[in-house]
Order: sequence, then structure tokens, then C-alpha cells
Amino acid sequence: MDKFEHWKDRYEAAVAKITAYRSDEHDDMRLVTQWLLNTESNPYDFLMWSDARSFESAESFSGLLHMIHHALVDDGEITFVAVNGRPMIVFANEHEIGNVELRSEVERQIAERRGLETTVEIIAGVPAFIERRERYESDRAARIAFLRAYRSGELGQPERRDIREILDTDDPMPSAEEPASLTPPK
Repeated sequence: MDKFEHWKDRYEAAVAKITAYRSDEHDDMRLVTQWLLNTESNPYDFLMWSDARSFESAESFSGLLHMIHHALVDDGEITFVAVNGRPMIVFANEHEIGNVELRSEVERQIAERRGLETTVEIIAGVPAFIERRERYESDRAARIAFLRAYRSGELGQPERRDIREILDTDDPMPSAEEPASLTPPK
């Protein structure tokens, strides 16, 4: 068989599997499949590094969906967590999460240098994970908009302490349409 035909067959089989997961009989599988297909979130931010590469091709994405399906439906080896507030999908049982390094190497080094504790919160299920992830992305976008407005001079020159308080909070930031507020969220 010609290699191009083989590659084409594998691609078409992967697309068929992805399509099947979109209409899977399990609600959580349909929901997570749709979210993964439509999210603009960086997969390296919500998956372990080894799993984040699964977005590179239809075949590897189909493999990721297969792992998720197996974990959700068969063995429960999937946990939705928030690591220092960042929602992630981890392929480990909830009771084994403490044995998994959930931070990137850079995050780990920064935490060690600054003496920061790592917080891990279990998120209950796919819908709660997706809602939390979307809120996290929205908050991050607002922080970026705030910093851009600050750096461009649109906000004047507040005290550095005020900026630090706003950026260090886990609460939502003022929206991009309201960059003039320098009052830290409550």
C-alpha cells in the first residue's frame, strides 16, 4: 500500500472517531469533546505537557479523546483540578493526585525560589471544569487588557502596590471595557 493512502486512511479513521465522540452516549464525553474542539485555550495550560501535544493531528487528538473516554466511562483515572487557581485535566485518580507533579518546571522553580505553597483543588466534574476554565480564561484576558491599558498610559500612574494587589487576586478583574478602575476587586 502506498504510504499516502495509509496516512489518508488513518486520518479518515481518526476523524470518524472524533465525530463519534461528539455524539457519544455519555453526556460528559459529548461535553468535553465539544469543548476541546472549540476552545482557544492553550492545551499546554490545561493538560500535562505529554498530553498537550495531542492537538497536533487528528490521529493524536482522537487518541486523547479515547483516553478521556476510557477514564470517564471505565476506570475513573481522570481528575479535574485547579492548581494555584488554574483548571487542569489530569489523568490520575483523585486519590493519587498528590503523587503527580502538576506544575511546569518553570512554575516549580518559581515556587521554590519564592517559597510559595502549591494549592490543588478538586473540581467536581466536566461541566464545573469547563465553567471554571472559561472563567479563568476570561479573568486572564481582563488582566492582560488591564496591563496593556496601564502600560500605554490610559490609566495614569497608580502606585505599584495598587497594581500588585489587582494582579495577585484570584477575583475577576475589571473588564477590558472598564480599564479605568484601579480599585482592586473585592
